[in-house]
Amino acid sequence: MSFANEWGPSDLFGPVLCQVRRRELVDWVAWNTDGIHQGPFLVWSLIILLAWLVGEYLWLMRFPRVVSYAIVGLLAGGWLRSLSEPDGNDLVFLADASIGLLLSELGFRFSPIWFLRNPKVAWISFTESMSTFGVTYLLCRYWFGMDSAMASVLASLCVATSPVAILRITRELQSSGPITNIIVNLSAMNCIICVVLYHIFTGFLVQFSTGTAVWAPGYIFLVIVVSLFSGVIASILLKWSLTRIRMSSEVRAFSVAMSSIVLTALLSQFRMSPMAGAIALGITMRAIGVKMTGIHQDFGSLGRFLTVFLFVFISSQLQWPSIVAGLPMGLAILCVRFLAKFTAIGGLGGVAGLNRQQSLLAGLGMMPASAFIAVMLEQTRVMGVDLFREFHPIFSFVFLAELLGPIATSIAIRIGKEANPEG
Repeated sequence: MSFANEWGPSDLFGPVLCQVRRRELVDWVAWNTDGIHQGPFLVWSLIILLAWLVGEYLWLMRFPRVVSYAIVGLLAGGWLRSLSEPDGNDLVFLADASIGLLLSELGFRFSPIWFLRNPKVAWISFTESMSTFGVTYLLCRYWFGMDSAMASVLASLCVATSPVAILRITRELQSSGPITNIIVNLSAMNCIICVVLYHIFTGFLVQFSTGTAVWAPGYIFLVIVVSLFSGVIASILLKWSLTRIRMSSEVRAFSVAMSSIVLTALLSQFRMSPMAGAIALGITMRAIGVKMTGIHQDFGSLGRFLTVFLFVFISSQLQWPSIVAGLPMGLAILCVRFLAKFTAIGGLGGVAGLNRQQSLLAGLGMMPASAFIAVMLEQTRVMGVDLFREFHPIFSFVFLAELLGPIATSIAIRIGKEANPEG
């Protein structure tokens, strides 16, 4: 037997190669594991997929899908927060894009002509908005002893009815009728009033807190005007483009969606009000005759993804210790806000042509609030004041509103027999 057959190269280098391969395998596993912990992309994708699946399952049990999105985000909140960057600018931009997209749809469904033909509805909206602001301010200022500036900001936020939840539920139920119509239009008016009040009182708060004169009320007024004007100009440019390029309804809907996202990005970059711009974009598109056949399908897959992400993101920002600590105040704010809207709309709905049952159901359907409030609070970071972290009771209020608000709207539409649910 030759030496080569007794002692080959594989016998000499085999142990060394095994050690090298073992070391490479360990490094590869460590690198991939570290990538999972350091990179949030995979985890966020899995959580969003899980939220969507849970939403489809709970929908079969007649629960609104947005409730399941909020629950999944809340349960995974600690994990998701640990994976986010300290400033979280990328995630905040996606949240702004999501709610900007839905606000543009809300603006498109909002009918100023309908308000002109029914001026008493505008009076109802103003009355319930101001009553909500007043009772919330009095509760925070004199019952819980909150600072006057803080109480004003929080009360202005409570005026808004979440357009995200309203639009999502009306789409899921494919609802139509007087209750749905007044809920959608009143929620649009609520958002407009909320944006104006919020920027005014936030300007005072930031000026007093940081001494930054750039956030004075005069500048806030300029911000709102420029944002509204930007939305009008964007809609005119969009109309001009759509009339010169032949597109299918799906492509047109996508063009509208991208216009809303780009407008949101521009206004956020220059520290304007993307919410006001998105609403102006939608209202002007309807006024100048932009056709959006595909908008009622939630902007397709893009709109569905951003909706799921928005609720997961907002819920993930909530912290259990703050929810528990602020539960009494959060529950009190939720109750007085609901009573103000329920009483105002239920009592004045008759002047808009609604019967007593429809008026009360419309007041019940105005309960959602969380998404709009959370996104507005996140925007204060660019002003130098992190109100989302300073308003501890807001965690409890958002938690309760995310769970109970969509359910209340769904019940109101179903009892009113305006639902034609999908699937």
